[in-house]
Amino acid sequence: MVAIVKLLAALSFFLVAQAFPAAEDFSLVSRSKLTTGPGSMCSTKKFDIVKLFPADLNGHGGPPIDSPVAKYPTFVTLSVGYQNYSCLDNGTWFGIGAVTQLFDISCIPQNTIQNFTTLVSKYWEAAGPGVSPQEVIDLAGASAFSMGIHYWIPSPLDPTNPLAINAIWDFRQQRMQTDVNVKRAWVLSAGDGKVPAPTNGTFDAPWNDSYRLSINGTEQGGLAAQIYRINSNDGNTPPGTCTPGIPQKQVKSTLNFWFYGGDWAHTIF
Repeated sequence: MVAIVKLLAALSFFLVAQAFPAAEDFSLVSRSKLTTGPGSMCSTKKFDIVKLFPADLNGHGGPPIDSPVAKYPTFVTLSVGYQNYSCLDNGTWFGIGAVTQLFDISCIPQNTIQNFTTLVSKYWEAAGPGVSPQEVIDLAGASAFSMGIHYWIPSPLDPTNPLAINAIWDFRQQRMQTDVNVKRAWVLSAGDGKVPAPTNGTFDAPWNDSYRLSINGTEQGGLAAQIYRINSNDGNTPPGTCTPGIPQKQVKSTLNFWFYGGDWAHTIF
């Protein structure tokens, strides 16, 4: 199994290099262009998320997605992992969060990010049982690009509701572990806009934006003020009904998170 995973991982990054030779992908990026500080590894001033939005992004239902709170993103990441669903008593699937690994893709040109993310999703979908996103990235020699993790917790805004959850992005154990401000290298958010994925609204997780929570006047982390989820591949609610009591369902997901503002906005270059 390990040999097969190594082959798949090596092949996937080789194909990325062939498909996007100008992108200087994870395994081939010039180290002279990277920073070793706490911010993004390459400049984020080349990114404009609005150019990735279809003109009718907010025209297909759902709360509209807002414009960015800043001109440039602080971090641009690849998210690889699982969206988790539970079967409710009425026989419908309900999203109970996600667990994903995050990787810095700031060194990839904007016009290749969507195709790159889709390519990674194909290899993630093909990975066998028991293979984690981090293992695939490690075997490809790209562990230095690890940023952190994304997961969900019971909502502090509605603690008596077992279905209420909020998202966390946490860089404290990876990218920011040696930063002097490491204790603030996370953010808890509340959703705002949420629209069907422009690519495939049936199977791809919705695109959304969310904002950092402030509870009783206290900011919940300093990683970002606003977070976007875009370029989703799979991860949406399973189709059809379900039988109450069956095990939770994990749906593989590959997408991008863009982070704006926060304590590390001053590192943008």
